[in-house]
Amino acid sequence: LERGIHVLCEVPAAVSVDECRALTVAVRRSKATFMMAENYTYMRNNVLVRDAQDWLHELRGLQAKALARRDFVQAEELRAEIAEVTACLDGVLESAQGA
Repeated sequence: LERGIHVLCEVPAAVSVDECRALTVAVRRSKATFMMAENYTYMRNNVLVRDAQDWLHELRGLQAKALARRDFVQAEELRAEIAEVTACLDGVLESAQGA
């Protein structure tokens, strides 16, 4: 990654939180592409959780902007949508734990 070479990783990319953080920093600094090829990364529940987390992040950003504009109606609508996505995410996580 530091040399700008694309990386396809088929084994665990890291074995500790610190290694994960270091890898994340390296990926963000690099112009190269890093891809996890481990099957676990692309399991349906994991993809759903990742997508839901991205969606929540976006909704919370929109809610913060609405509050900054004092648009309380939109902020409340977004709060309700955030609660719905959070409940859905909780359901996916519970389903994954029971599998």
